[in-house]
Amino acid sequence: MHTTRPEILSVITITQAMLQPGGTEEIRLLAESCGYRVLADLVVRVRSGLPGSGKLAELAEIRESSGCDFFILAHDLAPSRKRTFENTVGCPVMTRTELILEIFARRARTSIARQQVELARLEYLLPRLEGGYAHLAASQGGSGFRGPGETQIELDRRRIKNRISLLRRRLATVRTSRREQRKKREQKAPLVALCGYTNAGKTTLMNRLAHAHLLAEDRLFATLDPTVREIHNPHGRAILLTDTVGFIRDIPHTLVEAFASTLEEITRADLVLIIFDSADENADVQLAVVESVLDDIGASGLPRLYCANKADKADTPLPASSGRSPLVPVSALTGKGIPELVWTMHSMLAQHISMDQAGSVV
Repeated sequence: MHTTRPEILSVITITQAMLQPGGTEEIRLLAESCGYRVLADLVVRVRSGLPGSGKLAELAEIRESSGCDFFILAHDLAPSRKRTFENTVGCPVMTRTELILEIFARRARTSIARQQVELARLEYLLPRLEGGYAHLAASQGGSGFRGPGETQIELDRRRIKNRISLLRRRLATVRTSRREQRKKREQKAPLVALCGYTNAGKTTLMNRLAHAHLLAEDRLFATLDPTVREIHNPHGRAILLTDTVGFIRDIPHTLVEAFASTLEEITRADLVLIIFDSADENADVQLAVVESVLDDIGASGLPRLYCANKADKADTPLPASSGRSPLVPVSALTGKGIPELVWTMHSMLAQHISMDQAGSVV
């Protein structure tokens, strides 16, 4: 992991050949969202996550001539292979998971978000500790000898485990508190959870629907903390909107676990509003990622409404192969399609709530 430095660090991204569409562009956006200057985007063939010896030598020459501070990989590596990579190219290497964790750490503004990110980073680090002490482990003696490397590993592992336990207890309390808050909200009005691929425009849409003034930035993972706002449909009935953290393909498992209390907002919703960038050529791939994450967190059975955002920028209003419905094209920036979206949300909520009430009577 790399700590914040005052100067802008220069990086070169490396994407595996045959990676799914948009992989190279995504790792560049992730790097830029973290404040790094991307000098080049390379696509290489790798085996078991590691390029061949010839390619590694070529990368070392590229690093020397470009003056980049480190490489960023669009995939993850086992600690031993990562160490081989770094030793060969002569500079640090950051994996995709480490980059995402770094972005989350920089975006966390509240105490709860910072604790969630810290927990995710520590749980990612714990199984990788031993590789970081290879130079000390080499100084150990024969069988049964407790060398300095082993001792340091044990001390650090114990400290990290203790910190993880403390953070889990604190976040469990937060989770209980949020459940109580949700129970009170559920008695007040139905809940609509806004979700989507990161940078699809969820916060901008929240601002448009609720006349809120939330920070909306054109960068990945601009929002980490859940926000709830109340709106009223044309009939005057209240609807609660909650904005949640954006999704991304292969989201680190430690982040999903650490942000459980945040993602739980979605599982308790009466309606899931899936927002996607209709101007993005990879919209269908991103939609599939969002739907997969929803299934993973237990929200597969909730009613879904698709919102094709940024319709003002799209050559066609919807991805040609989406086939998803009900779907409403809108522009959160200009307000186009917002009345239709509110009406559709109201209609689906009315149907969902009436079906629930009928089921409870039966």
